[in-house]
Amino acid sequence: MTFVEKIRDTSVDEAKADDISDVVHGSLGALRMEDFFSHADCRSFVSALSPTMFEQYDPDYYQTEAFRIGPSLTEHRSSIEEYPPAAEKAWQTWHDGAFPVDLHSIFRSKVQRIWNGRLRGASCRGKPAFWGMIRRMAAGTLVHWDDIREEFPGYVLDEALSDQISVNVFLEGPAEGGELLVWSRARHSSDEAARISYGYDRARVVPEPPDVTLLPRTGDAVMFSPLKYHLVEPVTKGDRLVFSVFMAIAEDGDLVVWA
Repeated sequence: MTFVEKIRDTSVDEAKADDISDVVHGSLGALRMEDFFSHADCRSFVSALSPTMFEQYDPDYYQTEAFRIGPSLTEHRSSIEEYPPAAEKAWQTWHDGAFPVDLHSIFRSKVQRIWNGRLRGASCRGKPAFWGMIRRMAAGTLVHWDDIREEFPGYVLDEALSDQISVNVFLEGPAEGGELLVWSRARHSSDEAARISYGYDRARVVPEPPDVTLLPRTGDAVMFSPLKYHLVEPVTKGDRLVFSVFMAIAEDGDLVVWA
């Protein structure tokens, strides 16, 4: 399915529920909301970070070096029983006041305003899933897709969900590089012949130019469908720090979030 509209720019105050729905349904390539987090909050939060807070993504699976604060559900594909306690530990770190800005509350209140007050955290095996992971991916990524329904057999979260949305709120945008590229093409089973660890050979699966190219800007939130092929270009100057959330619509119409 080709995007009807590639990029829609708006403010968080002007964003509508239909904007999110258009991303879910695949007609909109990317929704960008300017100054979703204030620059002052971004500076305050980033200044409190230290390298020791970050853990590296599993280097045996993720070919490109990447770091995170908070557990990733997909990294528990073969050890899902270890995910709920990891999520609980991460939430405790946030609740203990390790960070000067409550990004979760800001995110929740702003998205709830857009979605008429209906947003809740996902659960896994009856326990709260973690959401709002902090990611640093200076090396960029391979071309890949994300779909929790394909990556886990059955329901790894405790309910049926719609197509997944990726939400990145940029705490720090690099001076050069770090662009998000999104194609309107979704994965096909025949693409598996081009797989490289978590991603694919770009020249074989998406040789054409991307439909969406977004340069990260501090404070902006970007929503797009991770079911479509996408990648992050390497950062060549500065840093790229992201507050990262996956989101989907539940059967009762609520937005459900996880990481």
